Amino acid sequence: MIPVSLYVQNFLSYGESVPPLDFSEFEVACLSGNNGHGKSAILDAMTWALWGEARKASGEKSPSDGLLRIGTTEMQVEFVFDLEGDRYRALRKFRRKKRSSKTTTLDFQVFDEASHSYKSLTEKTSRATQEKINATLRMNYDTFINSAFILQGRVDEFTKKTPRKRKEILAEILDLLRYDQLVELAQKHLREVEKQRAVLEAQLQNIETELSHKQQYEEELTRLKTSLEDVEQKQEQQTTTRQSLDKQLAELRAKQIQLTEKTIQKKQLTNELGTLNTRRTRQQRQIAAAQNVVDGEKTILEQYVLYLGLQKKNSSYEEKLQHRAALQEQKRGLERTIQQAQHSLEKEHERFQAEYTQIRKNLEEIQDLLDRGREIEEGFLELQTSRKQDELWEESRSEARNLELQVGRLEKTIEQRKNELSVELHLLDRHIQDVQKLANQEEQRLYDFERCQKDVSRLEKLENEWEQNQEAGAECRVLVDQLKEQRTPLQERLEEAEEKLELLRRSETPQCPLCSSSLEGQKKDDLEKHFARDIQQIHNEEKKLEKITEEEEQHLTSLRTQYKKLEKQIASLKVSRERLLPKAESALEESRKAAKTLKALQQQHKVLHSKIEQKDYAQEAHAQLKGLQEILRALDYNEKDHQSLKKRLKTLRKFEGDFSKLEEARSRQRKSLAQLPKVENEKTRIHKLLDGRKYAQEEQAQLQQLISQIEELGYDEQAHVVVREELQHLQHAPEQKVELEQNKKLLPELQHTLDELLVEEEQKKDILTQTEQELQNLSQELTAFPIIERELQECQQSLQIFVKKRDQVLQNLGTYQAKYEHCLQLEQDVQEKLQQKQQIEKDCTMYSHLARIFGKDGMQAYLIQNAIPEIEDEANEMLARLTGNRTHITIESLKDLQSGGTRETLDIKISDELGTRSYEMYSGGEAFRVDFAIRIALSKLLAKRAGTKLKTLVIDEGFGTQDAYGLEQLVDAIKAISLDFEKILVITHLEALKEAFPVRIEVVKLPDVGSTYQIVH
Repeated sequence: MIPVSLYVQNFLSYGESVPPLDFSEFEVACLSGNNGHGKSAILDAMTWALWGEARKASGEKSPSDGLLRIGTTEMQVEFVFDLEGDRYRALRKFRRKKRSSKTTTLDFQVFDEASHSYKSLTEKTSRATQEKINATLRMNYDTFINSAFILQGRVDEFTKKTPRKRKEILAEILDLLRYDQLVELAQKHLREVEKQRAVLEAQLQNIETELSHKQQYEEELTRLKTSLEDVEQKQEQQTTTRQSLDKQLAELRAKQIQLTEKTIQKKQLTNELGTLNTRRTRQQRQIAAAQNVVDGEKTILEQYVLYLGLQKKNSSYEEKLQHRAALQEQKRGLERTIQQAQHSLEKEHERFQAEYTQIRKNLEEIQDLLDRGREIEEGFLELQTSRKQDELWEESRSEARNLELQVGRLEKTIEQRKNELSVELHLLDRHIQDVQKLANQEEQRLYDFERCQKDVSRLEKLENEWEQNQEAGAECRVLVDQLKEQRTPLQERLEEAEEKLELLRRSETPQCPLCSSSLEGQKKDDLEKHFARDIQQIHNEEKKLEKITEEEEQHLTSLRTQYKKLEKQIASLKVSRERLLPKAESALEESRKAAKTLKALQQQHKVLHSKIEQKDYAQEAHAQLKGLQEILRALDYNEKDHQSLKKRLKTLRKFEGDFSKLEEARSRQRKSLAQLPKVENEKTRIHKLLDGRKYAQEEQAQLQQLISQIEELGYDEQAHVVVREELQHLQHAPEQKVELEQNKKLLPELQHTLDELLVEEEQKKDILTQTEQELQNLSQELTAFPIIERELQECQQSLQIFVKKRDQVLQNLGTYQAKYEHCLQLEQDVQEKLQQKQQIEKDCTMYSHLARIFGKDGMQAYLIQNAIPEIEDEANEMLARLTGNRTHITIESLKDLQSGGTRETLDIKISDELGTRSYEMYSGGEAFRVDFAIRIALSKLLAKRAGTKLKTLVIDEGFGTQDAYGLEQLVDAIKAISLDFEKILVITHLEALKEAFPVRIEVVKLPDVGSTYQIVH
């Protein structure tokens, strides 16, 4: 995977307007910036876009919450990368909504050369899309982090571990966990086939027992068939009798239904006659009411004619009223227009009056300033002359000030150099004291180093005992688990035997409840004794198994106690090997080096002290100081005269404002004198128009015409009120006329409906009489119903007895038929089950072999042994570049013990011009180069095992332990391995490393917009 571009928005410290980071501009670059400014966030953005995970959010339940910029609700990262000739784009967005609701979207695309656009590879769900990305990259987040990233503080994660931990890490890199899973799977299958074998053996034993009863089942089948024929003949006779009684009872039930229906019909007829009587009475009342309305016809018509006349007169008054209202509205509009015209003239008159007053006031205000005109002009001229002189003095003062500043800086430089030499001398004194002290401690440190070596030898013996104890404990645990598993089939056999014995004891028939065979005479007692012996035998086996299990558990407890004791002793001694021994060796080497460097330091102290005494420092600064002092003396600048001039300037400064005001006042006077006659003429003209009402003259004429039209209309408001009151009194006349016409038309129809109701009432009475006669006849016929019903019940009871007998015979017949057919089937199944047993035996052997092959001593040991040379080659190639072929490593997988024999380990031995030593014996800078080389080798191995090539490398590691030579070699090594990688990013704070690379990505964090970056070539 090769990065192409990265775009972030609201990710960690990055805000909204962050430019895309183009990786195509460089192959090797240095990523630099202050702590917390967002260097690592760039790397986190890449992993979050691809896998939804990042180091800064590791361990959180929802990583995206911890990555969202504070104060925002939405973030996104777009990452474009190349892989095996194709270009891909991953776009991941996260949004936090109200009430803790969150949504994450993921898009995955590939660039299509034909259409010059991206084609979607996004699946239906984000989980499926993530699986698509993992499959495309052929690695997950953990694999990428552990291979492409060399993280800060973790470069020595492999080398600092104990040999056992190193082996575990190497096993993880080689993905040997899958072989452990294969071992577990093989053991699981082995247990399953062993259970199948036990089940199959039990089935074969049961088949043999069942086939011994085949002859008995055949004889019982013949007897049951004869009994079935006899029962079926008697059942058929009883069925014929029941059918005859069923027919008679069905006829009586039909008549019973008729009786019920006739009873309901009688009730309905009675209800209908009551309803008809109510309808007839209501119809008669409606006819009487209609006749009453028709009788008042004359009065209704007279009121209706009077109503029409009043309505016509009211319409005439309404028209005049509307016309008058329209004229009055026009009148009000004209009055408003005339009033507005008058108001406009009055406002204009007021404006000119105010303008006239203001002009007179302005002339009075500026008169005092105009009287001081000559005085102001002379003061302003003197101010300009004094300012020119002040500028000349300022130039001289500035030059003198610059010279004084230079003199001060040079004096400060000379003093600072003197202080530096004094501090250097003081530090050198302290350093000589420290070195002297270290050199004096050489004898004591040699004693401490030899004592730590003895502790390490003892630790190796204890570790060997600890490993043997661990292996014995694991074997004991497996044995205890197997013994516990063996109790389950014993318990099942015990429950089965007890259940069979209980069934046999409860059975009261002479037949076996298990196989239906005959148990006459002594057979039942013999069978009970057989089951009792089986139960006792199982109990004995259980006790024996429990005893063995208890003994093994006690042994396991003893091993655990010994394990904890050894672990405690090892833990205390590990401090000597991991911390005290390297520390003691380093201290001894330090004392020896101190003795060598003491004389050189004393000579350096003598030279430095002589320089300070003779003032042999900052010679150039001394020469420059002398020249500047001569120039300053030659410069003619009088500070006292300059200050007197500045005081006079302060006094004259007021004339500058007065002069501007004077010019402005003279201009205002000319304008005011020109405007005054015009304003006075306009004011007089408007006053004459108002006095003579010479405004809106056309509207005034229209107003007089409207007043005349309103008077000529002749509308009488009092007469109109009287007409309205009379109309209100006769408002129901139209409705009464309509009601009269409706009743005259409706009266014949109402009479016709009444006649029909009388006829229907007579018909219903006749039907009711006929229904009552039919009910009486049906009641007499149903007196025989209880007798027939009792006879039928007795017949059914007899028939049920025969049916039960037949069912019992059929059930027994089916049981023995099934048992007989089952025996026939079992005879065919025996051979098939024997073949299955043979196959299961083969499977047991196969899974046992597979568990051993995939175990720690099989394939896993082989893969680790083959990986070690690959790691050594890669690491030594890197070390050759870092140390100039002075250092190389070997990794030992077996270690010789002092007691004889070997044990598995993973020790790192380093060889240089001084010989071969263990990793722990090397100093910080030397160890770092070894750490770096091994880490690169492991990264390449991990990527190779994941099925992909490592094309990108990110080094986020401190290099403070390296001296100048080590840093130079490290830079050369990084540049050299750039041939193996398409992109390399180095994160550092060291200025020497920043300038060592052709491209630098500077990351800065601004308070208002957040983090941003800039590529510097």
